[in-house]
Amino acid sequence: MNQRGKSQTVAWWYFLNKFHVKPPSLEQKTRKISLTQLAVDDPKLVQFESFLKTEGITRGLLGPKEADRIRERHILNCLPLSTFFEPGSKLKVADLGSGAGLPGVVVAIANPTLDLTLIEPLARRAQFLSEVISALGLDIKIEAKNSKLVTKKFDVVMARAVAPIDKLLELARPLLNPNGRVLALVGQNIHSQFSASSSNIFGKFNLTLHQLELGERSEEHTSELQSPDHLVCRLLLEKK
Repeated sequence: MNQRGKSQTVAWWYFLNKFHVKPPSLEQKTRKISLTQLAVDDPKLVQFESFLKTEGITRGLLGPKEADRIRERHILNCLPLSTFFEPGSKLKVADLGSGAGLPGVVVAIANPTLDLTLIEPLARRAQFLSEVISALGLDIKIEAKNSKLVTKKFDVVMARAVAPIDKLLELARPLLNPNGRVLALVGQNIHSQFSASSSNIFGKFNLTLHQLELGERSEEHTSELQSPDHLVCRLLLEKK
């Protein structure tokens, strides 16, 4: 990746497609989005950011050092995920291990027609999510239980920083409808996670690498999107 200010690349995303055959070689594609596709100034998103800066940190859902970088490191990291849903989509979507509502609440704000459920087993986190949903007037459900106890099936399961990729897919797969997908934001160590795993779960996926690029940037948002914390490699995994 080029140095700060020399590239519009914001994130790297992996797509995993469920198959019953050995996955082919990794295919690489580029996906371009514009700032007009991202609801960066949505009042509910601003309000959610305020919740994270105050109650989110006070209750220990985020570390105290995150206060000054919640937008660039968390909100803007999750927001591009919303572009993978068609406007007006009514897909059944789950946020697995939602924690502070990332990416679930962010995606719900940008895609209000989704049938979205936050899966969070820890009571204090589930309570925080309930308060956020009520205050923001969001139509989101909460499953305050271990994902293995969730009986609902979903078209899409999203996740961010939940578990190594092989464990994540094993947790997500039972939650999916037959043609479901997994959209997972993961870290830069994804390659080592693949190589270190002995799981056969990858044999059920077809992998495509998508490079996500921002275009049509405005001066208002350039500094946010070029911050060192945000312009780093990110990966997305999709399964269907």
